[in-house]
Amino acid sequence: MRTSSPNRTIKDLIDSTKKSGNPLTMGVYSAGYELIAAWLSIAGGIAVTPVMYKGASAVMIDVIGGQIPAGITDFAGAVPLIKEGRQRALVITAEQRHPVLPDVPTMKESGYADFVSYSYSSIFVRSETPDAIVNKLYEGFSSVMASPEGRAYQASRPAVVVNYTPKELSAFVIAESERFRKIAQVAGIKPR
Repeated sequence: MRTSSPNRTIKDLIDSTKKSGNPLTMGVYSAGYELIAAWLSIAGGIAVTPVMYKGASAVMIDVIGGQIPAGITDFAGAVPLIKEGRQRALVITAEQRHPVLPDVPTMKESGYADFVSYSYSSIFVRSETPDAIVNKLYEGFSSVMASPEGRAYQASRPAVVVNYTPKELSAFVIAESERFRKIAQVAGIKPR
């Protein structure tokens, strides 16, 4: 959100959108963020018009410049601009507040109990890959993440690292896919 905006919370943004009678224009840069915008539309009872950008930087530039009122971006990319006072974060979609921005509430805290979502990176292999190789890769990546260098790198980033086992990651991805399939269905978003 632009820092000069009167909207200080997600409730403010939803209320001002309802009062205006116009859709909320939101910058997004992936199908995943388009689904988050659709979810906000459903949860908030407002019309949201997602505008697709080529990347997070373009979304943030247009929010700062006032070309669009709001955008959905990944946490790590937005933190420097928020810390510099160039953007305002209204809410995060994580389960809990993040220690880097402790004053920014979660969607859950803002009255949307089931609105939890993460932007995440994972490593996948072909489904035919033998379990022994999958487990060896998992152990290798886990040991790198647990190394002093890995921990130092993680500490330098505002992201949260979750070291799911292969089975836990599979269950997480299936659950996320099902959740967003339902959101797409309710929002009328069709595969492209």
